[in-house]
Amino acid sequence: MNSLAHIHEAGHAVAALYYEVTFKSVDIISGVINHVPGHYLGGLKGCEMCIVEAPVSAGKEGYFKRDCIIYMAGIVSEAKYKTEKFNLSQYLAVQDEMSDIKIIKDLSKIAICDDDEVINSYLEYVAALTVYLFDSKQEIWEACKAIASALSDEKSLSHKECLSIYNENVSR
Repeated sequence: MNSLAHIHEAGHAVAALYYEVTFKSVDIISGVINHVPGHYLGGLKGCEMCIVEAPVSAGKEGYFKRDCIIYMAGIVSEAKYKTEKFNLSQYLAVQDEMSDIKIIKDLSKIAICDDDEVINSYLEYVAALTVYLFDSKQEIWEACKAIASALSDEKSLSHKECLSIYNENVSR
């Protein structure tokens, strides 16, 4: 059975695959969050994203946007899974230190500017592009669900395994 964590991490993986960004694996591990057991944590390991190379310079702008979309894909896929319209403001209101939104915001302050209004506008733009990615192509969403399902069975999938599932669902 898919949990939000499976869908969330599959969203990151599918967005990375869509943009042909390699990663070592996508993993789900059980954990304890805020002293409550039974939660799941996860992430893309060994992801070759340029987002850590802020400030953006010399042609990196496209990569920065791409990487922000990959970060945003987790929470957008959660909303789609819950059949909710994605609402960025609900995620902006609840940011912990390692949330995808906080990471994008912090890096945007380095790469773009330190103005919260500008950063929030950029986040809205990235969110709209990410929602469009999942809504405009049903096959992208099907690949996300298939990877999430495989993650619920295996808890870890290599890039090659994710790519195989992606290619079964998405025509290029």
